[in-house]
Order: sequence, then C-alpha cells, then structure tokens
Amino acid sequence: MTRDDENRPKRRRRGEKKSQKGISVYLTFQEWRLLRAASSQLGKSIALMMREYTIDRIEQETNLKLGDFSNEPENEDED
Repeated sequence: MTRDDENRPKRRRRGEKKSQKGISVYLTFQEWRLLRAASSQLGKSIALMMREYTIDRIEQETNLKLGDFSNEPENEDED
C-alpha cells in the first residue's frame, strides 16, 4: 500500500447545512461561453449569477417572493 505524501494538503469536508441543495444543469457550448464571459465581466461566480438572476426572474414573472419562504427546511416526514 502506498502512503500519501506528508506535504499533500488533506481534504476536509466543509460543514454544510442540510438545507443546501445542488442541481445539475446541461448547457449548450454557446450558453456556457456566455456565462463564462459574464462571470469574468461581473466578477461573480457562475453559480452566484444563476442564483441571483433566476430569483429576480421568478419574482418578476410570478407573484412569488423569496422573502415569503422560510430559510428552514420543512420536515416532509411529518403528517
């Protein structure tokens, strides 16, 4: 069995809240290039831009507001 190099940084799990969710999105190459260019110009990560602008768009096109929803996860097992 081989040993890890002593100088190699150790991977550590970040303590993340259970309420955080991840999604996968498939993009065309053209969409990816646009997002990458916008990310560079605005100095924001692609994930942050998608989250901010998606929420803005939802609030514009529906009667839903982010502030109307609790930040705490709902217990779906309770009846």
